[in-house]
Formats: sequence, C-alpha cells, structure tokens
Amino acid sequence: IVDLVQGDLGRSLNSGQPVLDDLVKRLPASMELTLFALLLAIAVAVPLGLCAAVNPGSWIDHLCRGTVTAAAAFPSFFVALLLVFIFYSQLGWAPAPVGRLEIFLPIPPGITGFYTIDAAIVGDWEVVRAALGQLILPAISLSLFAMAPLARMTRASMLGVLSSEFITTARAKGLPARKILMTYGLRNALLP
Repeated sequence: IVDLVQGDLGRSLNSGQPVLDDLVKRLPASMELTLFALLLAIAVAVPLGLCAAVNPGSWIDHLCRGTVTAAAAFPSFFVALLLVFIFYSQLGWAPAPVGRLEIFLPIPPGITGFYTIDAAIVGDWEVVRAALGQLILPAISLSLFAMAPLARMTRASMLGVLSSEFITTARAKGLPARKILMTYGLRNALLP
C-alpha cells in the first residue's frame, strides 16, 4: 500500500516493466480510440436526435429512438467480436485485427502519440489510412454505447427549442424550415 501511494504500481507480469511505464506508453492509443469513437457517436447521434425531434411521435421518431436504444443494449466486446467476424473474417473488408498498425508498416514518429495525427503531420498517408483502418471497427463498437444518450439529449433539447417563441416568430416571418432548424434551433439545442 505504501508503494501504491507513492505511485509504484509494481511490475507487469507480461512485459516485466513497471506498470506505470506501460500505462503511460499505452495511454495515447486508448485516448485516440476514445476520441475517434466519441466523434463517430456525435456524428451519428446528433442527426438521429434532430430527425426524431423534427418528427415527434412519428414512425421516424420511433425508428431513431429504437435504433440507438438497441445499439446501446449490446455489450461493446460482443459488438467488437461480431464486427471482426463479419467485416474481417467473412467479407474481408477490414484489416487484420493485429494492433494499432499492420506489422510491416513503420511506426510514425511520436509527436502526439496518436498514430493517425503523427502520420498526417509527417505526410505518411499510407500509415494514416492503415491506422484509421485499425481504428474503425473498435471505434464503431465503442460509439454504439454512447449514441443512445447523445441522441436522447439532442432530441429532448431540440424539442424544447422548437417549442420556443423565437422559433414560432421565425416561422411566422417565413424563414425556410432548414434555416430555422439549423441556424436557430440546432445552435440553441446544442448548448445543453
């Protein structure tokens, strides 16, 4: 316990190195995957929540809410294995799940620790493509869990904004529906 309080987590059984060194070395990979999954979840959940809010109570609303709820119902590890089975094993569309990069590609210089960003900085687009290829299936499996709350919050916030007086005024002035939704509605709904 004294060692733990001082930051000594012991030695790794796998590598024989101090555990803290292994954690620091692998933290950028976890952060890159988490960031990519979050961006993917936002890119899908916000339009779904917006679509559901624009058509409240309709089959579109029920389909959007049901889709994100079903997506969040499956454990991430199960979805990840299913995606690897389908897209790598059966269809051959995804690269082999061997790590952050395929074994024959050079590791980009460690500027940020994010392989995609580091490779883009030095202009190695083959490594960027390979790193994104290795990220896509794990990011999809992680993003499914985050989509449901994001879509629900977007829908609820957008419903509140769409019932506001300034939206009614914008409609009364004859503004196009797209401008009302994107400029006035979504901008205010995204604050929460």
